Amino acid sequence: MYRYICTVFLVMCSFICTFADEFKIFSAMKQRDYLEWIEAENIIEYLIEDKHYKMGLFVLIGFMTGMRANDILALHWKDIMSGGILYKESSTDRYYQVNFSAETEEKVNKIYQELGKPSLEEHCFISKKKCVYSIQRINVLLKQVSQDYLRGEVLFTTSTLRRTFGREYLKRAGMSSLSTLGVFFNQDSEEFTMNYLRLYSNTLISLPRLCAIIRKQE
Repeated sequence: MYRYICTVFLVMCSFICTFADEFKIFSAMKQRDYLEWIEAENIIEYLIEDKHYKMGLFVLIGFMTGMRANDILALHWKDIMSGGILYKESSTDRYYQVNFSAETEEKVNKIYQELGKPSLEEHCFISKKKCVYSIQRINVLLKQVSQDYLRGEVLFTTSTLRRTFGREYLKRAGMSSLSTLGVFFNQDSEEFTMNYLRLYSNTLISLPRLCAIIRKQE
């Protein structure tokens, strides 16, 4: 009898653990993993205003260029202080030229000034330990950004930046540019790119009805 009760107890514990794991996965799936463009612009403004300059710079470059996280982390100040970025994508060995808008260039210059004008030879994303941030650490910081400014409602990772860029690119350039975007993302099919961008139909992207952005409580 005792052995039977123990067996039942273990089965129930296993079921509860499995259910809890599935619930976590389900909850994560319910979260958005992209931002509407107005949210992206606000996040950049808030991070700079709240003096989170390096994270502000990281999300600024990510949202405005669609660069991969490891390519952003490899940047030096000299790479971004001339009104744009010329870089070699590490995963494909392709070269890309990015030209900043006047507004983006102004923000980059402001962040550079606020950080005390670091050496142009220095990496842009140096931690307090004097080493370049890892992607894992950046994702931890982005999760905190989501908690502080998005109520934790967005699954905010480095992929969120690239996905948000892609959605806005299509919105501005039109669906005819989908194949070009797929080449930039190094994806094999337009269907895959659409799914990556969370666009599951051919409908145009609409403006958000409700913006999730909030300010961090003082």
